[in-house]
Amino acid sequence: GNARIEAQVREALRQRFGERPIVGINPFAGGRWRSKELPRPELQALVRHFAGKGLAVALIGAGPDRQRNLEVIEPALADRVAALDTDAS
Repeated sequence: GNARIEAQVREALRQRFGERPIVGINPFAGGRWRSKELPRPELQALVRHFAGKGLAVALIGAGPDRQRNLEVIEPALADRVAALDTDAS
């Protein structure tokens, strides 16, 4: 159930980021609500801001949204930013 999935995700994030606090961002709103999405430059600035404060950032999305999240991750921030695949959530 959901509790099992949450525990698995929590453990995977802990293994990746250690005990660093994590901010989750779902920047995309699907094809129907494009105007609610964060534009890429603003998303990159937000990710840089949080990562610069010592936080880890988990970008949330499935399918094409996950691909766009992967494209946002700058190499210098790869140890503090992850694009989660939420397709099966």
